[in-house]
Amino acid sequence: MMKPHRQSDARSFLGAGLVVLSYIGFFGSFLALGNDATSLPELVLLRAGIGLALSSVVLATASVALHAKSVLWQIPLNCFALSTLVVGIRILITALFTHWQLLLGQIGLMGIAFVSVGAAAAWLIKVLQARLLPEQDA
Repeated sequence: MMKPHRQSDARSFLGAGLVVLSYIGFFGSFLALGNDATSLPELVLLRAGIGLALSSVVLATASVALHAKSVLWQIPLNCFALSTLVVGIRILITALFTHWQLLLGQIGLMGIAFVSVGAAAAWLIKVLQARLLPEQDA
C-alpha cells in the first residue's frame, strides 16, 4: 500500500517543479518581449519564441503529472500580467527619476498602457478563476 503513495508524492513533486520551471520560462519570455516592445529585434523574438515554446512543453508535462488542466491557462496568463506590470512600472519609475517631463509624453503613455494591460490581465485571471474554479473560492 505504501508504494502508490510514494509514487503519488514523487509525481506531485515533479509536477510542482515543472510548474515552477515553466513559470520562470513564461515570465522571462514575456518580460523580454515587454522590455523590447518598441523595437523587437529578431534575436529577442527568437529567444522569446523558444522560451515560450519550451515553457509550454514543460507546463503541459506538469499538467499531466498533476492532473490539473487549469494550470495550462493560469500560469501563462499570470506570467503575462506580472511581466507587463513590471515593465510598465519600470518605465514609469525610470522616466520619473531621469527626466520627469517624459511622463507627460509617449513614454508615460506607454508605461500607463503596460500597467493597464497588466491590471486587466490580473482582473481576467480573477474572473476566470471564479467562473471556472468555483470550488476554490478564487
